[in-house]
Amino acid sequence: MFETKEGTIKPIVYVGIIRDDKLLLADYKKAPNLAKSGWWIPAPGLEFGEDPAEKAGAVLKEFGYINATPQLHDVESFVLPGGWHLIYHFVCRVSGEATPSDAINSVKWVTAKELEEMKDIAHGKWEIGVGKSYLR
Repeated sequence: MFETKEGTIKPIVYVGIIRDDKLLLADYKKAPNLAKSGWWIPAPGLEFGEDPAEKAGAVLKEFGYINATPQLHDVESFVLPGGWHLIYHFVCRVSGEATPSDAINSVKWVTAKELEEMKDIAHGKWEIGVGKSYLR
């Protein structure tokens, strides 16, 4: 997150991890945004100078996918009262079980239909839409 005279800039990397047409969701011990609880598509913020693709690769490693290569899916930009969000969306198809780091309570894999029905996803309908776009 960066402060400018015009407001806050929030560069974020979202990583859609796909296995067998299901999306991985994470329950973090400490959520990336403490104001949002529930299940998350992995989405760390970027620090100044960090490369979005390298950050996406680090996310994959956090879930045990050491040799996986993320692909840029989309770049999204919008302004909310909390600031300007600049989001790099990556997708990676994987095989095998996730072995999440100690920062994660648990993971689950969901289909697009299951995702649509979720009430406990961190960013509600917006995040559901993002997840469905990854599964297409």
